Amino acid sequence: MKHGSILNGNMGLRRVSSQWKSTGQPSSVDDAALRDNVLMISRITGDVLAEKGFSLKIPTDTLASALFPQNGEHEDPLFSIDCDTSSLILLTVAENIGLNAALVEMRLGSGAGHNFVRWNLSDGESVDWDTNGRTQCSAPTDTPTYQGRSMSRDETLAYLTTIRAQDWDRRNETLRALSDYRLAIQLAQAHPVAFNNFVWIVATRDFPGREKLKIEALGYGDTLILIERSAGNLDTAACIAAYAGDFTKAASLEREAIRLAPDENVFEERLKYFTANQPRDCTGVR
Repeated sequence: MKHGSILNGNMGLRRVSSQWKSTGQPSSVDDAALRDNVLMISRITGDVLAEKGFSLKIPTDTLASALFPQNGEHEDPLFSIDCDTSSLILLTVAENIGLNAALVEMRLGSGAGHNFVRWNLSDGESVDWDTNGRTQCSAPTDTPTYQGRSMSRDETLAYLTTIRAQDWDRRNETLRALSDYRLAIQLAQAHPVAFNNFVWIVATRDFPGREKLKIEALGYGDTLILIERSAGNLDTAACIAAYAGDFTKAASLEREAIRLAPDENVFEERLKYFTANQPRDCTGVR
């Protein structure tokens, strides 16, 4: 979405834009005023999106859902957004006004991923804004190290590249997906998702050039469980070890995954693959 459609869609936000561009230095404003202004910007942006027909839909798979209306003929425009697409819109507003804001990732109690915007204030404090609920929020304290913190520009680009890779994968464009996952890994080497998804594709899919990626995927599998030793990541690392023919390592990793998630029956099934008289890897698993 072009930022101009938001900035010019509401007189209040246009006045805020002019105010900040005229001062040149947001830090020249006292901290209380800065806090009030970023809250005002957040609220106005949410109001403008609602007025223009943007509504929450979970999940919104691609940015195209927010760019192209989903309405029928003679109906009011309707666009789908969720936490990451609406956060990116607010980040675009912040960038054009010249204020310091960042994307933050967290995991909800349900296990689902979530994103919000963190406004970094001049006094070293911050204001967290949930674009779904259109209200202030806070990140839980018991999150993995790659969550709950302000993402850098490269990390945000890695997040977006990972989303694009997932879209390529849904379209069975395997090599394009792997290329994007590799780029995301280069941009954010402390985030596990791109590592996990790259390794999973190599460990489970039969595609041209797969064998040549075995060593790279094995290395990513080791890095993956160093970043976060979760049951799902251990399962992925086990599958790539099996594809490389190391069924002893695969079985050991899978047993650890089972200890962490004993209710996941699929892990038990895969352990049977690795410990059978004629062990097999995870090729064909979805």
